[in-house]
Amino acid sequence: MKADKKKKKHLLVQRVTIDEKISGDIMRILISSPAKDVEELKLGEVKWTKEKEKYINSENYADKMGIPVSKRKDFPFAGFHEGQVFLTGNFKIIGKKKSPDKLLLGNSDRKFLAIDTSIKEEIKRLYSKVLEKGEGNV
Repeated sequence: MKADKKKKKHLLVQRVTIDEKISGDIMRILISSPAKDVEELKLGEVKWTKEKEKYINSENYADKMGIPVSKRKDFPFAGFHEGQVFLTGNFKIIGKKKSPDKLLLGNSDRKFLAIDTSIKEEIKRLYSKVLEKGEGNV
């Protein structure tokens, strides 16, 4: 039974990317899960499964994106735009909510967390690190 729980833990969390506004109130989102063996996520180091496309509108977006009922008023459909990235699912935040050090999967209440800012900050940090080392060491 424990092995089954471990195998399915990665399915408890999904990355949701707002990919494109198609027309009117229709948007395409891309959904991916972490690799099967992942128990904790460090946002800049996660291996994700192949993204699956879904189409959302103002009526069904909350369910399709996995937004908990308690958070739906905080995430109105009109507030979404291309390029935003979220995590949805059961995870515990380690560190600051706006820039977590890592996330532990499972055994927690369902959350919906914007991570695009954290990802951009991690990219800036890595880019600065590469610049410090110089071109020959990339």
